[in-house]
Amino acid sequence: MCCNSAKANKTKTLNPNSIKNYFNNKSNTYAISNKFVIKSTIMFLLWLSVFVMSLTMVCCLSTNKSNLNEVDAVSGTAITTVEQLKAVANNLSGSYYLANDIIVNDNTWKPIGTSSSSAFKGIFDGNGHTITFTQTIHITGDSGNVYGGLFGYVVGTSSTQKAEIKNLGVNWAGTGNVSISVGAENETYAGLVVSSSSIAYAGGIVGNVSSNAIISNCYNTGDVTATSTTSSAYAGGIAGHTYDSTINNCYNTGDVSATSSSSSSAYASAGGIVGGISRSTIRNCFS
Repeated sequence: MCCNSAKANKTKTLNPNSIKNYFNNKSNTYAISNKFVIKSTIMFLLWLSVFVMSLTMVCCLSTNKSNLNEVDAVSGTAITTVEQLKAVANNLSGSYYLANDIIVNDNTWKPIGTSSSSAFKGIFDGNGHTITFTQTIHITGDSGNVYGGLFGYVVGTSSTQKAEIKNLGVNWAGTGNVSISVGAENETYAGLVVSSSSIAYAGGIVGNVSSNAIISNCYNTGDVTATSTTSSAYAGGIAGHTYDSTINNCYNTGDVSATSSSSSSAYASAGGIVGGISRSTIRNCFS
């Protein structure tokens, strides 16, 4: 009985060091637990950020791909053949677009719009395509000014109804030489050659661009030459001469030259983009 009573009344004495260790361990447990929670939260936020960024990139890529596949809407009459291209001269106020690249294999090209009274006044959209002339084109005239190029003369009807040529590449790729008398000598030329006994205008895209006309996003990769036996000559990689018009985002990689008569009043003016310019604007172009 005594022994049992003594056993029942036995008390355990706690070691102060044990108490201190106990609370230290608890504190460490709480510290470890807090560190785990913070670390887990940071990892979750990082993962969430990566997920959001990835989702954003996928959306942007999809949008960009969609934009790249988009093509500006074109309108007007589709041009698919050389014959249809030549027929543009029958309606100089129409709206046209190229539906494919075109190759011109003969050397009898007549510019679209040959003078101020029969100028092109419409819209021609190359739609990103190219017109290539495989033979040297020689455009000449015995009297009056001569305007040579894919287009000869382009003019808008008003400030609100401008003539426009855009999104077009032209390559005067002919290598056959044309011999022209310049003074006492004969010179040979290739590509696009415009000669006149009066003023000669030669341009890789247009011979002469007059009031209220715009040439944009076009390029020329062929040689351009203008010669005159009695007067001035203007040659440009894009346009021979511009007046009160605008040329935007165009370039030329062909050689350009102009030769005029020996008269003191005659000019021989050649330029990578335009040969002569008056009251016009040229932006973002190079040669």
